[in-house]
Amino acid sequence: MAKFTQARTLSLAGAALPTYGMDALPVFVPVRLQGTETIGRLDACRYLVTLRTDDAYAVSPSRTADLDLDKIVGTEVTVSIQLEGKGRFISGLAGAAGLGNIGA
Repeated sequence: MAKFTQARTLSLAGAALPTYGMDALPVFVPVRLQGTETIGRLDACRYLVTLRTDDAYAVSPSRTADLDLDKIVGTEVTVSIQLEGKGRFISGLAGAAGLGNIGA
C-alpha cells in the first residue's frame, strides 16, 4: 500500500454539500482522504473524507450548528486530488504570476 508523505491539495464537490454566501462558497473543506480500492471490484472501494468548516469564510458557528449532517453523510461527492507536476514551467515568469508553476 502506498504511503504518500507529500501534502496534496484536495477539493470536494457534491449536490448535498452546503454553501455559503452569494458566491456559493463551500462551507466544508476536505482535510483528509483515506480509503481502499480493489482492482475489478467497484463494490470493494471504500473511502472516508474528513471535512472541517473553512475558517477563511468566517462561517458563524451558529449557522454550522444548524446543518443537518444526516442529509450529507453517505451522499455522492467528487474528490479531486492535485497531483505533482500539474502545470508547467514558464521561463521568465516571476513568482506565482499567473500561477504557471502550480504543482511543478
